[in-house]
Amino acid sequence: MKKLLTITLSLILSCSFAQWEWQNPLPQGNTLNDVYFINDYIGYAVGEYSTILKTIDGGENWIILSCPVNTTLRAVKFLNTQIGFAVGLSGDILKTTDGGDIWNVVYTASAGLLNVSIIAPEKVWVAGGDGIILYSGDCGNTWQNQSSGMDSWLHGMWFTDENNGWITGGWHNGGKGILHTQNGGVDWDIIYNHTGGLTDICFVDQYNGWAVGND
Repeated sequence: MKKLLTITLSLILSCSFAQWEWQNPLPQGNTLNDVYFINDYIGYAVGEYSTILKTIDGGENWIILSCPVNTTLRAVKFLNTQIGFAVGLSGDILKTTDGGDIWNVVYTASAGLLNVSIIAPEKVWVAGGDGIILYSGDCGNTWQNQSSGMDSWLHGMWFTDENNGWITGGWHNGGKGILHTQNGGVDWDIIYNHTGGLTDICFVDQYNGWAVGND
């Protein structure tokens, strides 16, 4: 009995002081919400618990980058190999100017943010809760509100040039659909109503695009 008690106590002590390491999947197991590749090799992914990942070999291996805020990140986009933006439910807009090594909060919105779109060389839009749309004309140094006329979540966003952009989301009256601007976000118009929720949108040019969602 003494021998059994000694073995049991030893196991308990060993487990108490053991160092636990994440083994699968590597390098982490948090839910990821968005991924963006700059080219065939360099890409980024963001997700829950402030997760930011980077690959430089086409996704074969990923490294964890440091995030300055505690949030669920929902979207990430890059202008080039050095400058990128990430947004999340805390309302923080994160920017990096060194390929993701260091991220800084450049603005905190009044609602959670779900998407970001960048048009070279320095125009950036973000969208999210309460119908919020923010625009920066100087690559994230300053931000201004653009009126969507909505007060619900705005989800997907895509700009084909500095004038033409589309956003999917839900409206205050229960309707859901697509917003369109032809003047860089100064004015937004509802161009399509949909009974289900449209959560994302993308375009290959100014005239051809797709939106996806529920129902």
